[in-house]
Amino acid sequence: MMHSVRRLLVPLLLLAVGCKTFGADNGEPDASTDAGPVEAPCPNGSLSFDGKAFVNVEPDDAFDSPSDLTVEAWILPDAGLGSTEVHIVSHHDDTNSDGWVMLLDGGLTFRVYSGSGKGSATGGTLDEAKDDSLTLGQWHHVAAVFDGAAAAITLFIDGRSRGRNIGKKTKADPYKGPLRIGAAAYIGGNGFTGLIDEVRVSRVVRYPGATSFKPAYPLPDAEDATIGTWHFLDGKSDKEIANEATGRFTSTLATYATTAPSYPVSKLSTCPTGARP
Repeated sequence: MMHSVRRLLVPLLLLAVGCKTFGADNGEPDASTDAGPVEAPCPNGSLSFDGKAFVNVEPDDAFDSPSDLTVEAWILPDAGLGSTEVHIVSHHDDTNSDGWVMLLDGGLTFRVYSGSGKGSATGGTLDEAKDDSLTLGQWHHVAAVFDGAAAAITLFIDGRSRGRNIGKKTKADPYKGPLRIGAAAYIGGNGFTGLIDEVRVSRVVRYPGATSFKPAYPLPDAEDATIGTWHFLDGKSDKEIANEATGRFTSTLATYATTAPSYPVSKLSTCPTGARP
């Protein structure tokens, strides 16, 4: 494929510095009240997002079915984002109040949509939890846990419980569109800028009752409760980079840009400060 076409169709660049080693750390709740310093991942398979690039996962009923839901990822958001709303993992339509989304909006936010008309907390068409303790320009493990029976959303940042909301929604309305990593699912916008690694979507309340736990890296993918996990492994072809671990879902690299956006190449020779080697 010609270089110019390749740049248009492959907007996410793999950061290849070593190989991932899959361990036995499953992110179980820690017995202590303080999870201790977070061990952020080395960038040996992260995807670099430029605000116009995303991973597109074809529609599947599995993303619509669960009442209980956990969405998590390792992220390094760009330090210049500020209060800009950018989507980390999106399977929602704000216009029709369907689905769910984990995003940054001046802080980590998770929304569950159920109703009619444009999503709005005051209109009763969505429930959300939000916390602003995340630091831009640094690696974080982020997790949003939706307990359908309790209509509760709990946010975890680096293994610590940071935000919680008791709402009215016990299940998100089905959204029959795609799941997107790094952009809004229903429009060409809200693109993430920075690095995303290790995305996992589960049909269960993970970390139940925990105030802190040690985040796993990589995130496990061989559990019955896991809907899908995206490792973004290095050493793969362009076509394979976006693949989901089990191969169940069709995932591709994409862009919503009408003209070719910029694709900066990040070459980090060492792990971020505080990260494991």
